[in-house]
Amino acid sequence: MNFIEKINRPLLHSSNEYPLISIFSGILGLDIGLERAGFKTKLALDLDKHCKDVVEDNRDKLGDFPYIIGDINHISPKEILDESGLKPGEVALLSGGPPCQPFSKSGLRKGLEDKRGRLFERYLEYLEVIQPKAFILENVRGLYSSRGGKDFKEILELFEQTGYTIYWKIIDAANYGVPQFRQRLFLIGFRKRLKFIFPEETHTDEEELLNSLLNDKLPFVTVEEAIGDLADIVDAPPYKGKYAHLLAEIPEGMNYSYYTAERGHPNPIFEWRSKFWYFLLKIDRKKPSLTIQAQPGNNTGPFHWKNRKLAIEELKRLQTFPDWLKINKSYTIAHRMIGNAVPPLLSEVLGKAIIEALRNDEVISELDYLNLRKINDSQAAKVKSGRGSGKGKICID
Repeated sequence: MNFIEKINRPLLHSSNEYPLISIFSGILGLDIGLERAGFKTKLALDLDKHCKDVVEDNRDKLGDFPYIIGDINHISPKEILDESGLKPGEVALLSGGPPCQPFSKSGLRKGLEDKRGRLFERYLEYLEVIQPKAFILENVRGLYSSRGGKDFKEILELFEQTGYTIYWKIIDAANYGVPQFRQRLFLIGFRKRLKFIFPEETHTDEEELLNSLLNDKLPFVTVEEAIGDLADIVDAPPYKGKYAHLLAEIPEGMNYSYYTAERGHPNPIFEWRSKFWYFLLKIDRKKPSLTIQAQPGNNTGPFHWKNRKLAIEELKRLQTFPDWLKINKSYTIAHRMIGNAVPPLLSEVLGKAIIEALRNDEVISELDYLNLRKINDSQAAKVKSGRGSGKGKICID
């Protein structure tokens, strides 16, 4: 099964064995993958009406469940349980990713000092009332280092106080077949002290494959594999603005720094490191894309190798949303919703590992768990993904 066939598979709409409640749901990137893994969405909740509109436009494919629009601070978890028809302890999985901007380099990096950062506490309240068998929480890698690591340490301690068995890891989506370098932190927990192992990486760069005769991984899925067939047929917005004329000369995989003295340009336009990395960044079709941003500025890439913005159809592919998902919104709104989502191919891999742990029901001793956590914690923040490009250093968003 090739990449395009894989992302366009229909959802399983499984039985009620693994009911799922989704919060901070967006356009269900996390939950589409979890559905493919075997979970059954019973309810979704988000503040953004545009996201609900997308779900309603795709009911024939996504299935029928309540999608609640409202501020999670003003909706009690009991209301959510009542609406879903479930009781405390009956939910198999609580899923969701609180807003990441407080911890992202793309945002102001105020961490838990930002009121959006305190939404983790609301997630905890939902967890304690709903009492799911397991939960999955996603956020940006920047959460790990926010305020020198203080924010993540505080959040981890709060989740551990709930009595759930906690596992965490920073994952790059490209290592699991997503055509995009996208590093995110995942927190997964179980009501019982179950043994859980994060799934092995399945994809890597060609250099590692060539250097290891025993490597059973696949090469990264490239941009060209994902969207090459769309290059000449999509309705893509042009790139306009003060610097638009510069894009054509920039080689694939490079950015504004092409026009610096340090890169050897005969007529430098920009100072070295005077702009952010995504400024005039052109996509390299022979590699995975860099992270798709949720709220890009006019000069923010990645731009298409045809010197234009990426079309919505292309953004969906790079985030592994199915082609059949209709998004009848403006370019800006659609781009934001897609950029905020979890790639469904990645959440499917994680969902299968969670279901395997629930099915095995292997309860381990506290000592074994602490030893497992000790090993996991020492490795969880290390990510090898082949993000490097050219002479520069790719910044983590």
